[in-house]
Amino acid sequence: TNPEPVEKFIGAQLVKNRGAPLIQIPTLSGTGSEVSPVSVLTRGRVKEAIWSYNIFPHTSLVDPVLATTAPPNATASSGVDALCHAIESIMSIESNEITEALSLEAIRLVSTYLERAYANGDDIEARYGLALASMLAALSFTNTMLCLGHGIAYTFSVDYNVPHGVSCGIAEPFVMEYNMPAVLDKLVSIADAFGVDILGLSLKDAAYEAIAAFRDLASSVNIPSCLKDLGVEREKLESMVDQLFTRQSRFIARNPRKPSREDMLSLYEKMWEGLG
Repeated sequence: TNPEPVEKFIGAQLVKNRGAPLIQIPTLSGTGSEVSPVSVLTRGRVKEAIWSYNIFPHTSLVDPVLATTAPPNATASSGVDALCHAIESIMSIESNEITEALSLEAIRLVSTYLERAYANGDDIEARYGLALASMLAALSFTNTMLCLGHGIAYTFSVDYNVPHGVSCGIAEPFVMEYNMPAVLDKLVSIADAFGVDILGLSLKDAAYEAIAAFRDLASSVNIPSCLKDLGVEREKLESMVDQLFTRQSRFIARNPRKPSREDMLSLYEKMWEGLG
């Protein structure tokens, strides 16, 4: 139905025709592909995406039991990916009350169940919670698109063979802090969704608690906290910033703050050191 080479469809809404009926059955909880119009591919060491409503699955069957055989590291990476989807959807300039409600519930579910599923893959209640979180977060970002966290993650995940959720988990807390002036109230809501007691805290302190809660959860499932632990060379940071502003610029478009190159180089330096 679409005879052109797949590269012709990279971008937004370039797939003109619906294909054959597609049934998706996820075996992990993270990407939410079963309810999203996105297909990610790696081309020339760069991650790119096809975004089209014509690639939505016709039917999706979500059975949490299928994830029970996933190893802990895959459970951690995919769960953190779902968490980042939810947080970035909330921060996106396209967010609204409905998408935020979906994302906040996804955050509650991941913060409740990720450690349990990581520790015991056969915990069906935890697997169910993560499957639901993945779906809710994807339903949210399908309507808002993602922002800076995923864009930054894409600039180093391929070259250093870093699982997608791990790369997002490293980038996200730095992006949350960078975006704080523009999304202070949203970060407070995120802190509450993590289960943080924000009563009596200033808005800024509550927002920082959201970042701390993210880092604590990521650390509990052994997600690295900095680029240097991945073997990333410090001298490569500038080329990563270059890629962010060129090949990954679509993520900047939905970010609530418009970053300068200097902003991003500073963020990458912090991310390399693990300074937060």
